[in-house]
Amino acid sequence: MFTLAEITKMTQGVLKGREDLKVVAVEIDSRRVRPGSLFIAIRGERFDGHEFVEEAIGNGAVAVMAERDLPLPNLIRVEDTIIGLGKIAQGYLSRFTVKKVGITGTNGKTTTKALIGSILSREGSTCVAEKSYNNAIGLPLTILGLKKEDQFLILEYGTNHPGEIGYLLRIAVPDIGVLTNVGPGHLEGFGTVEAVRREKFTLLEAIPESGGVVYPFELNPDQVRARRLTFGIERGDITARIISMGEEGSVFEVGGETYQTRLLGRGNIKNCLAAIGVAQLLGIDPDKIRDGLKICDPIPGRLHLIKKEGVKILDDSYNSNPASLKEALDLLPRIEAQRRILVLGDMLELGPDSPKIHEELGVVMRGKADLLLTYGDLAQNFTIGFGAGEHFETKGALISWLNKNIRPGDLILVKGSRRMAMEEVVKGVIA
Repeated sequence: MFTLAEITKMTQGVLKGREDLKVVAVEIDSRRVRPGSLFIAIRGERFDGHEFVEEAIGNGAVAVMAERDLPLPNLIRVEDTIIGLGKIAQGYLSRFTVKKVGITGTNGKTTTKALIGSILSREGSTCVAEKSYNNAIGLPLTILGLKKEDQFLILEYGTNHPGEIGYLLRIAVPDIGVLTNVGPGHLEGFGTVEAVRREKFTLLEAIPESGGVVYPFELNPDQVRARRLTFGIERGDITARIISMGEEGSVFEVGGETYQTRLLGRGNIKNCLAAIGVAQLLGIDPDKIRDGLKICDPIPGRLHLIKKEGVKILDDSYNSNPASLKEALDLLPRIEAQRRILVLGDMLELGPDSPKIHEELGVVMRGKADLLLTYGDLAQNFTIGFGAGEHFETKGALISWLNKNIRPGDLILVKGSRRMAMEEVVKGVIA
């Protein structure tokens, strides 16, 4: 992969050890280290990789990149190991000639990534991260997963503060940029939806003239140099005539071609349109597009319908913001049920108006659900708008209530921001 001398030059670090020592892999998780690896000690909010150096060495790491001196035979010291990781990924990517697709948006990044990956893998070997690797750690790790046979690389560009996408673009500029949507997400970091929009446009504006961009028709980035394709259900270069939409997925028509997806809801049809746009820019055959969309599996935590003993659980627990919650609520009437129960955690990072936003969405829920159960300080405000509801101080109490009171014919929507870990509720009910 690299010699320590090459890595030191890329990262502008200080090497103590053998310049000619070659590493075969780069890891940030000591548990994943295999013999011949470089272990990078990352400092995070909840952990410090420097505390796991000994474990990494024990698992076979031959060198370590760290932010402080350590008594090791092969050490590269840098000021910031996260930046060091990015520079290694940048250097590794320079060895490849893959077509790069970059995706950003308030909602739908990971699902759209999966759809595009499913299509492109019909055409050739494709590198796509299984997880939501969309930040200064995840994006480099995705790049470092490239193999020599890969023809396509799909990257997610996430952001929760201005300038984050710009930093990720210094690591990798895609050939094709995709913007799924723009909405009120991460407002604590941005302040306004307009600031979110400007940040997301950074990706589209970075795409070279030789590339292409795909984005919703209602948005209008004015600094784009590349070829443009817009999408929307009714309006855009790529539109859909919906034939059917329900709990088994959707069937829709685009430009005379009929497509089928197992993913649920109107929002996922839009994600399919974005994926079709990317495929068209790359000249992919319509049959491969059709096959890719059809076989793409629902992603756990993202409008994933689970059926158990007559109860249906709509697991949308991975994250939540106003736009994605509205999408989930709109889907409920299309799923057959005798009783609809909302199990909602906080929507975080919405700034000082968070209580009001929760209350307003509670109003939207009226007529769409029979029961509202909440967990989290902010989620209590849903009940004000909804007009009723039961609040739980712990997830354990919430899970206990559900297991005692749900019955066949119930449909349960579980949703909340990532830090609320509402997937624990799903696991507690289906266990």
